[in-house]
Order: sequence, then structure tokens, then C-alpha cells
Amino acid sequence: MGQANQKKITQRAILETEERCIYRAAAPTTIEHMPPLVLFLKCQRPKGLEFAACKECNNGTKDADAVAALCSRLSNADRDPYWENGDGDTSLHTVERDAPGVRDEVFDARKASTSWMRGRSGVLTPKTILVADGPLPKAYLDVFRGETGHRFIPRTCRDAACSGWWGTKDIVNYHG
Repeated sequence: MGQANQKKITQRAILETEERCIYRAAAPTTIEHMPPLVLFLKCQRPKGLEFAACKECNNGTKDADAVAALCSRLSNADRDPYWENGDGDTSLHTVERDAPGVRDEVFDARKASTSWMRGRSGVLTPKTILVADGPLPKAYLDVFRGETGHRFIPRTCRDAACSGWWGTKDIVNYHG
């Protein structure tokens, strides 16, 4: 069976076994990916973190997801393939479309400063330090944080053998 067919079967199974959207008491119609696909290069993300969601909830945080993806890609690396191959420009355009004003606040030259940092070669080079403390990035990242926190909470147990993450369904059903 091909990879695309297997993916469809897995998604169908998720939708058939979940009674409601992960966010609210609505019928699930789509698959929500957390962390969002946009955070991963070429959409290469861990499998098994898909949830049933209604279309409204699934699409309701795409603007916050785009801002989080952009911020996660800001780097002081000397050469970053993400920015060199054009994916960074695509991310910037997505943020401009879905979260207008954020780009201007993140790349505000009046707040930026220059710092000399050592690169991989050990040579000091000037780097631009961005200060993304405006109300728009903060608001979108708060939404993203709420979205991810809604689904995953660090798992702590009484015995050392237990580690990992609780999903919202696990918390409701846990009696430990």
C-alpha cells in the first residue's frame, strides 16, 4: 500500500474513533496537526501527533501557526538553508497574508541592534538582534502557546519509568 493511501486510512481512523473536535463539542471533520506542519522543513514532522478537529477550529489558528513558524526560523547562523533556498521568503509572505503587521513589528529597524558574534569558523561577524516585543507578535504567539498547551502537558509520574506528554484525552481519563 502506498504512503498516501496509508495516510488517508490513518486519518479516516482518527475521525471515526473521535466523537468530538479536540477543542470543542463539535463533530470532527478534519485532521489537526500539532505541532503544525508549517513548523517543519518540507513538512517532515513526527508522526502520531494528529487529532480530530472541526474545520473551523483547525483553520482558526493558521495565522498564529505562521507567526510561530517565522519566529522559530530566525537564527544567528552564518548560513541557513531555510533562508537561502527561498522558504524564508515564502514564510514572510504567509505571515504578511495571514497576520498583517507582524512582519513590520518583528523586523522593526528602530528596535534592532548589532552584536558581534562568532560563527562556526570562529570569526566574529556582525549579527542583527531583533526585538519582537510588539503587541501583534505577542498576541499571535500567545494564541500559539495556548493551542500547544491545550494539547500537551509535560507528564510527571510517581515512578521514574514514566515520561512523555499527556494529551487532553489522557488527562480526562487518568486516575493515577
